[in-house]
Amino acid sequence: MNIFDYPHIQEAIENVTNDLKYKKRACVVATMGIGKSAIAASTMLDYADKKIIFAAPRHLLLAQIQGHLRNMGYDLDKDFASIKFYTYAQLHAMIKKGNIPDFDLLICDEFHAIAKRKRYDSIKKLFSYDDKYYLGLSATPILQWEYEVVSNEDNKKEKKRVNMASVLYDDNVSFFYSLDDAFANGLFSVPIYDEFFVLSRNPREEAVDILKQRVGHKYTEEQVNALVDYLNREAGIIPILKQYLNLKNTKIMFYCRDFDDLCTKERLLKKEFPDLDIYKTSCRLPNKENKKNIEDFRNDEFNNSNSKVLLSIRQMTEGFHTDGEMQLVFGNKTKAYRDFLQKFGRGCSLGNLVPVKILDLGGNLTRISSLDFLHFRKRLESAGETKSAVPSLPNITFGGNIVDLNNYIESICQAAFVSIRDKADIYYDRIVSNGGYLKNPKEQFKDGTYLKDWYKEMLGIAKSELKLYKENPQYKISSDNMYIIETLAHLDNYLKGIVLPTLDDKRNLYYEKAVEYGNVLPKSEEYRFADGTYMSTWYNEQKKRVKEILKLLEASDEYSLSEKNFELLKWIRDLHVGLKNAWLNKNLGLQREVTGSEKYQDWKLFTETADKNPKLLKTKKLCEGIEDFYALEEFCNGTETRMAEYAENNFAYSKLDMDSIEKHLVKKN
Repeated sequence: MNIFDYPHIQEAIENVTNDLKYKKRACVVATMGIGKSAIAASTMLDYADKKIIFAAPRHLLLAQIQGHLRNMGYDLDKDFASIKFYTYAQLHAMIKKGNIPDFDLLICDEFHAIAKRKRYDSIKKLFSYDDKYYLGLSATPILQWEYEVVSNEDNKKEKKRVNMASVLYDDNVSFFYSLDDAFANGLFSVPIYDEFFVLSRNPREEAVDILKQRVGHKYTEEQVNALVDYLNREAGIIPILKQYLNLKNTKIMFYCRDFDDLCTKERLLKKEFPDLDIYKTSCRLPNKENKKNIEDFRNDEFNNSNSKVLLSIRQMTEGFHTDGEMQLVFGNKTKAYRDFLQKFGRGCSLGNLVPVKILDLGGNLTRISSLDFLHFRKRLESAGETKSAVPSLPNITFGGNIVDLNNYIESICQAAFVSIRDKADIYYDRIVSNGGYLKNPKEQFKDGTYLKDWYKEMLGIAKSELKLYKENPQYKISSDNMYIIETLAHLDNYLKGIVLPTLDDKRNLYYEKAVEYGNVLPKSEEYRFADGTYMSTWYNEQKKRVKEILKLLEASDEYSLSEKNFELLKWIRDLHVGLKNAWLNKNLGLQREVTGSEKYQDWKLFTETADKNPKLLKTKKLCEGIEDFYALEEFCNGTETRMAEYAENNFAYSKLDMDSIEKHLVKKN
């Protein structure tokens, strides 16, 4: 399909054309590889009779757009009245010398880069003309946000995150296209994503570092050996490549960290996979050799059906898209999301319907937190529960050793050693910090045992040791077991000092907190009694008992009510009255403030007097004013009535008739 036949390209061109015509400023913020060069080329052709400047951060981008126009059959000298290409550095140097370039249309590729360096402030001055046209292009929806050095109120320099589309293009984003959009509309081939942790050094050093991150220095030699065995078996680069690398009729983009890494990977592939056709491209190689390698790699001819590998540092540098059956290999940990997205976007290919197999040897999708916006795994998991909620979700499949490795590490860390003293300290801290109870009874120590079971174990140790000492005064209690006995003594003293709340205490505290909150209390850590119970759980139990009592009262006029139950009904009546008033004050506060004001009361007094003596309304203004007041009072009264009815329904026990209920009370002599 021709690039200009894609619906998103047509939409973008139409939006840019209209915005340039009527607003003179337009920008396209879209993910890597969806055809921004085509959008720019179309705009340049529309303004071919004008003076055009195309600016970009690198010479490569200038060469790409020129090549794009030539491939479309245009002669840059003959078909354009005036077209010039500058890097941002060149533009800055010109402006600094006082040579301000003349133009009618300024196109800035990767316009977010203008904010990255303070020296490019000079280029921003080019955006101050009202009679010029401006078009900006940005690689990904995230890259339009950059840090700009600005002066604060104290005239001190500070970094501020700014939206460059707002700064340069008056926030006029003509076309926005995210990575999710590209997948949803079928522009990018859907990946099969295999993600790996790969050994990059001595297995033992790697294993020790992993365990230190999980359990600190409390790992055992058995755990280290177990993890080393696993890493040797599952995380070696050669076994992974032999299992996952496509060796027949496939083009393989193999991304390397730097030129030395590229040469290392070349030697490894030639040794382990001698049938592969291997090419490489880098700025360290002659330009002629690079072009030939790329051309040979891109053609559809395979030598004896053997796969082709292009070793590359940054595909963006080569500036081409891939198509057909593809495999992307991320050979290392990627430093940042931009680098990852550039490689990912170029490799997934515009309009390539064949799934791209990704071999991520750096664990990048898991490792780089800034890639969370891709939502691959998260969206896939949520789709398993409610597929209708994510209709645009691409059918991405995952593999590799990352999940399995994490599960394995977790399993061996469960056997981590935790000393008796550490367990005693942790348990004591949990009890004291949570008012005498365990906040989370299911909490576990690092060795997998539950905290709630440890108290029984400590009691068993203490009883056993004290029994032996009682039978034989010469018996020596170990220091660890003595620490347990002392900890239990401290706990006992602490718990004896806790005054547990009475029923009246709970009722008073619940009333106070609920009225302050303005409603019945939610189940929250913030609302617990001193004995650890949730206030919400306790209230629901009281409410349940109230329902039972009222049901018995309704069923029989002869029902005898105890003082305890009468006090419960009285308390919940008072509580609901308090909650009703608190709720009304919260929702009618402003209205009551108005109706209670001195000005309002003066008007009310005047209207009552005017009703008795209409002659007081001497002017038209007074007549209109009193009509407005009547309308306001009617509205306020209506609102008050409606809200009061709603509040009474919401807090139904506020209507309990305690005088009638008291007749059923059986009083003690």
